[in-house]
Amino acid sequence: MKVVKINKYLAGKKLQQSVAPTGGNDTLAQARLGAMYKCIVGSSAQYQAGIATHTSVQSAINACNNGETVLILPGTYTETISVSNRVNIQGMGYDSYINGTFTFASGASFCSLTRIRVSQFIFSAGANGNLVSGFWSTNPTDSGLGNNITGVNIT
Repeated sequence: MKVVKINKYLAGKKLQQSVAPTGGNDTLAQARLGAMYKCIVGSSAQYQAGIATHTSVQSAINACNNGETVLILPGTYTETISVSNRVNIQGMGYDSYINGTFTFASGASFCSLTRIRVSQFIFSAGANGNLVSGFWSTNPTDSGLGNNITGVNIT
């Protein structure tokens, strides 16, 4: 059995991950994803195939420490999400869809949410310095703050 070793330098840290391919669809690209992202959210089939580490966006966020990144593979994830720590969440474009409410709760400071479609955003008081970029949303709200949203960069 061949073992693929990947070395990546991310944020000044050397990360190494070993992947033991089982044949078929195991690829070097899958191993690289695992080396680059703390958590990868995908379908049940992707989870069972070892491509994804989680099937729920919220469970992936909960598994991350400050500064770590979650990758959301294309698919529809129907759930209510609340972020209260400093994590980076990256989708793979319009087909990565959170069909529910995404809340930047108090304590969610300097998070990033990029390349994803979300049905509703809520920015709570105490969620400061967050970056939302390359997104699609049908109903963004500000949790009763009126036009006084601060520390949020939407591009």
